[in-house]
Amino acid sequence: MIRSFIAIEIPHEVKELIFQAQSRLKGAGAGVKWVNVRAMHLTLKFLGNVADDLPEKLAHSFSRQFGLTAPLNLQVAGTGFFPNDRRPRVVWVGLRGDLEPLGRVWRQLDQGLVAFDFAPETRPFNPHVTLGRVKDNLNLDLLVKRVRALADFSTPAFQVNKMYVFQSDLKPTGAVYTKLADIWLY
Repeated sequence: MIRSFIAIEIPHEVKELIFQAQSRLKGAGAGVKWVNVRAMHLTLKFLGNVADDLPEKLAHSFSRQFGLTAPLNLQVAGTGFFPNDRRPRVVWVGLRGDLEPLGRVWRQLDQGLVAFDFAPETRPFNPHVTLGRVKDNLNLDLLVKRVRALADFSTPAFQVNKMYVFQSDLKPTGAVYTKLADIWLY
């Protein structure tokens, strides 16, 4: 069994800009477990523990089924909290660009996973990249101010033509992600 998820990879150049924004937030000294910039991605579906051969089966089943005629153009933009800035638990950067086609891909993926005995998602799709998880209330007011100050944060646009099935190995130093299979979007 392997712990896995399906995600879109964020280009290295974009991750560097996200890291710069994250560093400004880290300066607040808040009680946040920050995500390593190398591990940042856009999760489409967390699969949990699955059979070792499932990633290749998913890649075979899903590749070229998404019906896109061109790559998705996305841009990292905006910052915020889940569930909100009064009870922050997750610090994130958002996305803009081809969100409607991205939403269709997410729905098709979610529906297609039902054939592999995964329950359909009950929450709406809210594309984001997690920067960190709030662990306590230390310097929370300052963190909220800094996140609000980065509301206009954005990166250059990037193209997406595939998603990946990743393996997630939890280590004391943080999760290590390994690409197991790619799923083409067109």
